Amino acid sequence: MEKVYLFCMSELEKEWKILKDISSKIIKQCTSDDDIFKIASFMSHPIKNPHLLTLVLTDCQPTIKLNDRFIPIPSVTNTVNFNTLLAVAALNPSKIVIRSNLKSDIHLINAIKKLSC
Repeated sequence: MEKVYLFCMSELEKEWKILKDISSKIIKQCTSDDDIFKIASFMSHPIKNPHLLTLVLTDCQPTIKLNDRFIPIPSVTNTVNFNTLLAVAALNPSKIVIRSNLKSDIHLINAIKKLSC
């Protein structure tokens, strides 16, 4: 039993470290208390029980459609891809469909795929 606990604990520690690193990067981009409040509000109010999320990546701004409803991507950071990744993570969809013909979005697509693991 102890070995199972220790194995799970090491994985949990890794996940918390990743969360800490992401949080630190987000906080560093904030310029005011209002920015921090926006991030906290966004991350703590995800849509409950989402089903299908469709992410459409184009040359312009990416768009998110959840259950046939367009969801705005908040401008939390200066990076469009990072904002998109945060929005997808906060929505916690049960299924993600990515529509893109852009090779430049491969890093974003890979990051989103890792969220589903």
